[in-house]
Amino acid sequence: MTGDLAGWVGLLLGMVGTLLLLMRYPQILPVLVVAFLSRAGAALFHYYVAPLPDGTGDANAFEAMAYDYLVHGPYRGQSLVPGHETLGACAYSGLPRSECGIWAHYPGPVSDFYPWVMSLVYVVTGRSFLALQSISVFVGVGTVFLTWRIGRIIWGPREGQRAAWVVALFPTMILYSALPLREPFVVFFLLAALLWIARWVVEGGSKTAFLAFLPLGFGVFFHASLFIVVLMFFLVITGRLLRQWSTSLLSGRLYLPAFLGLIVVGGMVAVWAISDTHIDKLGNLSDLFDLDRWVSYSQQKYYSDGHAGNAVYPWWTQPQVVADLLWAVPLKFAYLLFAPFPWDVRALRHLIGLADGLMYTILFLICVRSWKTIWQNPQARVILILIMPLLVAFGIGTSNFGTGLRHRAKALAVLALLASPWLSRISLRSKRKKE
Repeated sequence: MTGDLAGWVGLLLGMVGTLLLLMRYPQILPVLVVAFLSRAGAALFHYYVAPLPDGTGDANAFEAMAYDYLVHGPYRGQSLVPGHETLGACAYSGLPRSECGIWAHYPGPVSDFYPWVMSLVYVVTGRSFLALQSISVFVGVGTVFLTWRIGRIIWGPREGQRAAWVVALFPTMILYSALPLREPFVVFFLLAALLWIARWVVEGGSKTAFLAFLPLGFGVFFHASLFIVVLMFFLVITGRLLRQWSTSLLSGRLYLPAFLGLIVVGGMVAVWAISDTHIDKLGNLSDLFDLDRWVSYSQQKYYSDGHAGNAVYPWWTQPQVVADLLWAVPLKFAYLLFAPFPWDVRALRHLIGLADGLMYTILFLICVRSWKTIWQNPQARVILILIMPLLVAFGIGTSNFGTGLRHRAKALAVLALLASPWLSRISLRSKRKKE
């Protein structure tokens, strides 16, 4: 199958999937149609006309890695042959091709997992950049759909529609859904989890909690940062169980489900701590509380990222000692969400980031203005509690505007959901004059 044909078939399948969603949920027809057409149009523009912004870096690298996985084998980082440290082991190990199948390349939950999955697509389609784009397009449409579903559950139909429109039309969401990048998949699995978490807040139950953890588990393979949401959800569950258990004790009886739940949650955390399991980019459990590691990681990212594109944060945003985290964490949080600021613009392309940051600023100010409404809604409150540590972690580990744009895009749908009560008050139609 040629690359163009495979890509067009992928877009056609994405259109069919969108139509099936519309047949089941006709009330969201305009939003999903716009979401699909905008993302498919951007993908075709990038493929046939000119590269999109941020479309020639990691997008090309991931696609090339996917093809190399298919042809050469996994990245081992070992000097199997001098001068070929980064090439695949299968190409240079002398193994017969039959003993070096694609399934043997599985890298685990690390950054190479996404190109490995895309290499499985290439097994069927052959090399096709457009085919990988078509997958991102449909996953991006799924993100818009999930935003609408969550908004309906938390606030109501009107609010869900407004939040979905924000995600459907937001420029960087269209951009990243038109390229072979991890962002559409990370956001999709995060929102799939938040959909079940919103239900769990109202319904409770171990089955609902499990269905929330399931997409988070898949999402961790695409980006380990989602493990922070897993950990925070564990803490939220533990808090509810403790409240139920203490209430039952005060009333003179033991609420056995809460007691057993505490044992299960405590046991899982203990197993993680004892086993010293390492999570990509996060480390083990003790590393999460090692403030010196926070400082060193922030400095490492500053000296390694963004200099080529002149997009690195100013030097004064970097902590030098642990005490500096008191001001560096909120400062880097602000840079993550709103940068580049006017004083950071050093190239014409930075104006794209400036406009993007302005839109995030507006959404953030709406959320601040709606603080009471958000906090009084149990489902919105839990979602806010889950997403804030994720943004703080991204802030600490980000030191350039390009990476910042992609990281904050992972939280755009959540910001739109939290801002949707205010957005729903805006009338898009002029009122008819009374006769």
